[in-house]
Amino acid sequence: MKRIREILMMSTILLVVASCRDSYGYGVVLWSADEIELATGMIVRIVGESQRREIVRVEHPDTRAIIEMDKWRLERFEKKTQAQEYLAEFAPFLRSYVDARRTGLPMRRQPYVIQGESFYSLRDGQVLKVIGRSAEREQIGGYKAYWYHLLSNDGVQGWAYGRFLREYMLTESGQAIYDEKDYTGDAILENFFDPENIWRPAYIYDMVAKNTVNLALVSEEYGLFINPESKTINIRLPNQSVDFTYSRITPVGGDAYMFVDSPFSFTLKPNLVQARYSLRGANQSAEFRVLQQPIRAIISEEESRRGARYREFTAMGPTFRSDWGTLTFTGDGRFIFNDTQSLQDFQIILPSDGNSGRVLFDLYLDDALCNRFDGAFALVFDESAKRIIIAYRMGVGGFEASWVEQMTPNHVLLSQYVSPIETIFVK
Repeated sequence: MKRIREILMMSTILLVVASCRDSYGYGVVLWSADEIELATGMIVRIVGESQRREIVRVEHPDTRAIIEMDKWRLERFEKKTQAQEYLAEFAPFLRSYVDARRTGLPMRRQPYVIQGESFYSLRDGQVLKVIGRSAEREQIGGYKAYWYHLLSNDGVQGWAYGRFLREYMLTESGQAIYDEKDYTGDAILENFFDPENIWRPAYIYDMVAKNTVNLALVSEEYGLFINPESKTINIRLPNQSVDFTYSRITPVGGDAYMFVDSPFSFTLKPNLVQARYSLRGANQSAEFRVLQQPIRAIISEEESRRGARYREFTAMGPTFRSDWGTLTFTGDGRFIFNDTQSLQDFQIILPSDGNSGRVLFDLYLDDALCNRFDGAFALVFDESAKRIIIAYRMGVGGFEASWVEQMTPNHVLLSQYVSPIETIFVK
């Protein structure tokens, strides 16, 4: 009897020891090697591991078969309930992957820290498994993108900013599905198609920056407009109206994209689109930017500036006399220019069919002229539409004026166009 009790006790001890040896917790499969023996997202019981701890043995939850797999393909937990909680968070990304589109992209320990420790560099074309993603896109420079929690194909986990990552879904047959919109998952294209970004001609951006807004070149109509739903491209410029259709968008290296089945491509930089296309057999290019102000606000501010300049002259005069004649600002955006016979001595011929018209403050000084003059205006005569350009420097009770022979197409006055003919207009 005593011998039987000893045998039973020894058997119990052996069963406990065996149970302990065969129980190593649970794991969630993060990235199946083949999706055949084990599927990504399965919860498995870990029953053993190699001495080097690179391989683990797991039990298939359905067949109870013992399968060996790389340790890095699992997220391990002590209890099954912990694995189940983790799987609930991981589930939206079971079939999500990214491919890197630039060599040297850093992987970091934590998200949202662009200067954080970089411990791994991605390679161009490298495929990584998505195991998590930030809830919102973060704005860094000119781009908005998610932070991705990634698992590399050599077993490294970390976080990477999605600017140069292309997200896609992998079907059971192994086909990569990017999105029916043809850009979702590409941080650069998502930035381009962000509804808040309206791409306007870059020259408008430059004119605003230099305070040289030519209203003839500013319109709500002008810009680059691409509709991913109808797959249409519309380019509207003062001297161009171009329409294309395309079948899909494909990256062709760096920040460049080709619009398949169209003569259009572009390169995306922070807040800059460099567009290339052909029109009637000739190569064309244009640049577009996102403006800091709406077009209507730019137009309104420029109209206010011009009105203020006109009122300044009206309040100071409104009638001024000089060797050139008598110039009156009539208070409604117009002028009357009388007694101009002496201008003929300078070989300046004014229209013979009238002496009145509009005053336009639509001219700008080149940097080289800013030290000599305060501004410029044009007198546009009613009947002939002849334009007389005058650069001025304000004085006490009047202004000094110089005759300007011509301007650039953007209404900028250059020093070489300023005539030596000068006069002083006084009240």
